[in-house]
Amino acid sequence: MNTTDANVSNGFVLENIGNINATLWIKTNKNATGFVMDNGAGGSSPSTASPSESFLYKVRECGIGGISCNPASLRQGEVDTGASCGASQITLGVYRNVNATTSPSVLGDKICNQFGWEDIKDELRIDIGVILPQDTPLTAKGAIMTAQAEMPS
Repeated sequence: MNTTDANVSNGFVLENIGNINATLWIKTNKNATGFVMDNGAGGSSPSTASPSESFLYKVRECGIGGISCNPASLRQGEVDTGASCGASQITLGVYRNVNATTSPSVLGDKICNQFGWEDIKDELRIDIGVILPQDTPLTAKGAIMTAQAEMPS
């Protein structure tokens, strides 16, 4: 794809369908360089100026500020209208570098301390941003993003 359009897709939605708030963490298995250079096929670094700013994610609360989570709730069709990420640990709505780690003991970026469970405030939308250099090899690329919820003790 050769585009600068920031709205290529609707992202993906995380929904807390449990019955308690949870702490939410997100991590990936590759950083920007690992993603662009996937399969060791060559090419240049993602960006001469700032190589780490080419594989990004943004977390937003559904229903806040007109943010749509399409489709709406997978469980009952309700639309979120309240804040689903109490005590957020990152700036919501802003792209940030992925946190790449393959260690199972490292949880990644703490997104929020209280990922809500109530029907009208239990969804987060995650958008991915990728910027590829012009000489990026035309090979399949992939990365794994893991979201982990931790129940309060």
